[in-house]
Amino acid sequence: PQRINSVGKARCGDLGIYIEEEGRWARPNEVGKVMGRTASTLTLRYPGSEERLHESLRIIDGREWYDDGLLGYLDEDGFLYLTGRVKEMIITGGVNVYPLEIEGVLLRHPAVFDAAVVSMPHPDLGEVAVACVQLHEGAEADEEGILAFCREQGLRGYLLPAKVEILDELPRHIDGKIIKRELEKRYWKDMERKG
Repeated sequence: PQRINSVGKARCGDLGIYIEEEGRWARPNEVGKVMGRTASTLTLRYPGSEERLHESLRIIDGREWYDDGLLGYLDEDGFLYLTGRVKEMIITGGVNVYPLEIEGVLLRHPAVFDAAVVSMPHPDLGEVAVACVQLHEGAEADEEGILAFCREQGLRGYLLPAKVEILDELPRHIDGKIIKRELEKRYWKDMERKG
């Protein structure tokens, strides 16, 4: 039943999950970078942007792979589950925190209409997760109640947001997608965001 959460299996080409830090391919259910090889990725070119092309194509074990900056894992039968994007990953005290995992819990809260998890600087850990939430119209919730809900749902340690900020409205593109960089600016201000 959980396969409804997957994006399916590779139908034409190769798909693998690569653990960059350890220089190896992932085992089933282990999160890493999603790497693909298809006829379209092997002939891909970014006109006028060789640097972008260089960042996207990788040679691993003597073969060229395409890295779109996605994070995910494959189950035992090769079904792909996406967990986020590399550029959104928060590294807290050396631990990788994936915002999508936290956002999924926040969205189960009955008062939460939408949520975005971004990074906030921390003097000892480098950065920590902060949850920005928009409530359903007329709903009521506070930071402590939302954090208690997160704990009940199994978020612990670095996965538990260091802060929950309730906003009247989350900033969005015209297509409705949340503009996370606008939220992140609130916390980093004049500091330079990692990566």
